[in-house]
Amino acid sequence: MSKMKVCLIGMTPDHQIREKSVLLAPYILKRYAENYISPKGITDIEVMDFPFDANPEKMASEISDKHPAIVGLSFYVWNFNSLIKCSKLLKQVMPKLIIMGGGPSITFNAEEIMRDNPQIDAVPFDNRRGEVVFTDFIQCFASNKSFADVKGIVYRSKENLLKKTDPAEGEVDLSVNVSPYIHNDILLNEEKGHYATLETYRGCPFDCAYCCWGGQRSGVEFIPMDRLKEEIRIIYNNPKVKHVLFTDANILLNKKRAVEIIQHIKRQSRYKEIHTQMCMNISSIDPEMARMLSELPGFEFCFGLQTANPTSLDLISKNRTKPYAFKERLDAIKKELPDIDYNIDIMLGLPGDTLSAYKNTLDFCFSMEPTNISIAYPIYLLPGSRFYRDKDLLNLTYTSDHPIRILYTKDFPEQDIDEATNLSIWIQILIKYYPAISKFFYYLCKGKEDGGRIALMEYWVERIDAQVNLFHDTNIRKAAEITFEQWNKEKTRLLRHAASANEAYKTYSVIHSLHKNDSSDVFDKTINLGLSIFSYYRENNINAVGQAAMELLPESYYQTYSKKDIKNVHSKFKV
Repeated sequence: MSKMKVCLIGMTPDHQIREKSVLLAPYILKRYAENYISPKGITDIEVMDFPFDANPEKMASEISDKHPAIVGLSFYVWNFNSLIKCSKLLKQVMPKLIIMGGGPSITFNAEEIMRDNPQIDAVPFDNRRGEVVFTDFIQCFASNKSFADVKGIVYRSKENLLKKTDPAEGEVDLSVNVSPYIHNDILLNEEKGHYATLETYRGCPFDCAYCCWGGQRSGVEFIPMDRLKEEIRIIYNNPKVKHVLFTDANILLNKKRAVEIIQHIKRQSRYKEIHTQMCMNISSIDPEMARMLSELPGFEFCFGLQTANPTSLDLISKNRTKPYAFKERLDAIKKELPDIDYNIDIMLGLPGDTLSAYKNTLDFCFSMEPTNISIAYPIYLLPGSRFYRDKDLLNLTYTSDHPIRILYTKDFPEQDIDEATNLSIWIQILIKYYPAISKFFYYLCKGKEDGGRIALMEYWVERIDAQVNLFHDTNIRKAAEITFEQWNKEKTRLLRHAASANEAYKTYSVIHSLHKNDSSDVFDKTINLGLSIFSYYRENNINAVGQAAMELLPESYYQTYSKKDIKNVHSKFKV
């Protein structure tokens, strides 16, 4: 008897990740189903990984070559359109193929998506029991039962009607038995290295209006420590692993567990060679915990502010940490650990926000001198979230296609969004990608009153863009209106262009001319050094992107300046 072939499809989200990166979800589904389907061995479940920018036609061709009976697609905002196209192509070449959709971009509005996409046969509507539903689905199909026997799904009947079964029952097994790392479903053996992901709990206790993850409907279930410790042991002792991302909304949700996890990481042989990234609610962290986390090499703290606008903050959640408390907590951490790197997340175009209030949020962020300000744009109306539910009550103008994106609001009209997006792209370039420039900017901002920091940044951007003309043929808002893929393509192109040696020369030239009378050591090791290096590249017709040209510099630079100073004047943008 031949095994039933099942293909699970994953697409990674970030083109800037250079190591091998995979979605956890398809591997978790595979391991769970293979552990619980009876009798064992009646299915052949294969996970197929594709990069962010994979061609849907090529994907469909590779998948169809496997001759699957069932294909499972994990839908997220970054791959929604690609997977819809792929699923249509698959159905054309394999009319009898069963296509099951899953993931946050389809689970909460299954009927709506299936109505517009007749190629999709079934979608789980239970976001907490995906493994149980998928396993039951495969079991029923292998046993020649009907879709109606599977609990927790919306399915297409033989009469082409959409029907919904009863909710799924039973708890999800989170033990070592279903770990894709422990059972070698995820092989960490790529030569280019691995960007591994781990979760320490399921669900989220927060109730943010833009998110479909947490709230009252989503209790928290912790991954058992024996499983988690074994996964950490496997990952942190593998020489191919370069980076580990913990996907939890707040790693410090249970501080006792967090301490145990961090201590276990530090007992592994290679933890010093691996960069660890964890997100946390700033209200959960204190200087002692921050010190423990900072001892993980390359650790970058991630804090979600989202906005300093009280109106928008209340629309997100009444329980969000207020800006003054956010800064107070961060200042206490910085006092004990002045050299830590940290990222602050904010959102552009929130309900209740305005251009003026958004600039105040940026000014507030500058006062905390973050290593990076991650600016979420466009904001997605995620099915299952309160913003999605209340999108019309909030007077939002949004796209008609999925994933739905906020275009503008009553208080934040199109022309203001255009100004804000252009400013935000430049802020990402100057703060995130050029450490030397951000260092000099924060140096100048010391002692400035509220409003003075954003005024300086706007002054810089106006004069730099007059030379670089970054947006001469691009409107980021209109690109976001077309598709997520178009927006990402245009944004990446702009970042790459700004990172080239020619444009870096213009950027440093402008800042140097504005502050040429500054005699500080900071100016010399940032702007003065940057202008000197990029003048050398210009004179020698070198137009490399990012740090690619550093090896071409004369030895005299390294005799005068530290390697760190030289590296920091170059863009961190990865080619």
